[in-house]
Amino acid sequence: MRNVKRSLQRVMGSKQPDAMAMHTYGIAVSGRPGAFQEKWWSPGNTPVIGEDGEMQWISITSRA
Repeated sequence: MRNVKRSLQRVMGSKQPDAMAMHTYGIAVSGRPGAFQEKWWSPGNTPVIGEDGEMQWISITSRA
């Protein structure tokens, strides 16, 4: 969570997209209690700028 928070702060301060380092996590394997499969994802945060030039939203994206 610390890295996500820092990324969001960078986007809010710069109004520029921020790509985070690759992350790994385990997801449960269907039909195999206690078994997990490793997955990797690449998260990023992108500001959505309104017509007035102000940041309206942050779009959170990820690629698996």
